[in-house]
Formats: sequence, C-alpha cells, structure tokens
Amino acid sequence: MKKFSIIIILLSLLSDTWATEQEIRVKAELKEANVYLTSAKLSVTAEALIVPGANTVVLENLPNNLNPETIQLNAKGDFVILGVQFANNYLKEMKKNQQAEKLTDSLERLSDKMEILNGKGLVLEKEETMISSNNALSGTETGFKVDELVKLADFYRKRLGQITEEKIKLKQQKKELQKQIDKVSAQLNELNQPSNAASGELRINVSSKNTVSASFNCEFMVFNAGWEPLYDIKAKNTNSPIQLIFKAKVYQNTGMDWKNVKLKLSTTNPLLGGDKPELSPWYLDFYTPPLYNFRAKTMATP
Repeated sequence: MKKFSIIIILLSLLSDTWATEQEIRVKAELKEANVYLTSAKLSVTAEALIVPGANTVVLENLPNNLNPETIQLNAKGDFVILGVQFANNYLKEMKKNQQAEKLTDSLERLSDKMEILNGKGLVLEKEETMISSNNALSGTETGFKVDELVKLADFYRKRLGQITEEKIKLKQQKKELQKQIDKVSAQLNELNQPSNAASGELRINVSSKNTVSASFNCEFMVFNAGWEPLYDIKAKNTNSPIQLIFKAKVYQNTGMDWKNVKLKLSTTNPLLGGDKPELSPWYLDFYTPPLYNFRAKTMATP
C-alpha cells in the first residue's frame, strides 16, 4: 500500500512538472557574419529568463533556409540543455494570409465607396447639363413678368451654385478615398509578393532548478549569401603610377537585417573543413631526348 502511494505521489509530481513547462520566445539578434564566396556563417545571440522546471526557449527570427547540420549552440547559465530542434514557423505565413484577406475586404469596401461617389458625380453632371440646355427664357405670349424672371434667375443661380459646391466636395472625398485605396493596395501587394522573411525557429529544451538569466550564442551556415571582388583602377595621367582599389560586393537573401553587423570577408571554402589536405607528389627529373640512329638510316638509303 505504501509503494502504491509513493508511485502516485511521483506521478503527480511529474505531471505537475510537465504541466508547468514554460515556452519562452525571444528574438535572435544577428551580431556577426563571416561571408564566404558562396555562403556565410552567421552568429546570433539571445537572452532569456528561465524559471524553475522545464522550459522551452524559442529563438525566433532565424533564416528559414539555414543548414540545421551546421548549428552550433553555446549557452551560459545554471541550467541543463535537454535538446535542440530547428523548424520553420508556418503560422507566420497563415497570419500573413489572414492579413491579406482583411486587406482585400477593405479594398473592396473602399472600391464600392468610390463607385458611389462616381455615381453621385455623374448625376450632378447630368443635372447641370439639363439645366444649361433648358435655360432658354420662354413664357406666355405676353412674356415674363419681372418677378417671374427674377425667380427663374435665382433658381438657376442657386441650383448651379449648389451643384458646383457638391462637385467640389465630391472631388475632395474621392481624393481622400483614393489615398486610402492606394495605401491598402500597396500593403496588399507587399504581402502578396514572395518573401524570404526569417521565419525559422530554434527550440531549445532546458531544465533549471532556479530562476536563471540565460544567454545563448548560436552559429550556423546559410547558402544564400556571399560576395564577389570588384576592382577600381585609377591613374592621374600616363606618367603616374596606377592605383588599384579592391572592393567587395556582398549579397544576402537570409531575411535577416544585417544593419550594424560585424562583417568579415573570406575566400576560404568552409565546406572543405580544417583538415590538412593530402598532396600527391610530383616526381621531377631531367628531360633526356630520345637518340636516333642516323647512321643506320643513311646506310639504308639507296
């Protein structure tokens, strides 16, 4: 009976431990980039506050096409790393699609409002045309009386003035509405374009007995970055020495921001590793030309 009670207590403790597992999401910051000709080694850092028990620290903002086999993780703090796993966060793409749907709905509503304003403008144009084409003065055989003529002139002036004011207001409304349409369209086009945004995540399972401030440093390889040499040749005149300026054109499509990053360029091929290459020997010797028997050839000639 005592053994059974002990097992129940242990199971309850384990269940409480797993139930209280914390997921801590932190954004990885790019600190250094060693750029090779067709690849790059990136170094990112992150800090997290780990609570007692089981924790999963998720490093966000990593390139989604990094090579998982090249991940090297270093950590500082009084905790134990249980496992490391890299994965892409496809929920970001789902959120992006949901946002695009909302923008599409907003764009349709704005377009409907624009059609309504265009319709109002068309009605005003037709009314103005009708008034202008029917303003010929015609009355009874005895003609218009003065008071009737004044009333008719007042009507034309008042109504045409109202139409002009309404057209100006419509023009301003359409201008403001077009600004909103352009803004929403630009956001929608940006979302619909192919993106290489950094959506990779490194999930680090850790365990700690106490609350610990942890720091992480992670290095990995990417193959959508590199550099190529460029040269500028300058000379003041034909008698002056030539000045050769060596430049480098760096490119990267990792989805991460490389602003204020410590940058190093190298011509090394990191895929070769650091092992000493085995060289095949070339044996050299003096060249000895072949000897020909000219005497035999002379005697054989008739």
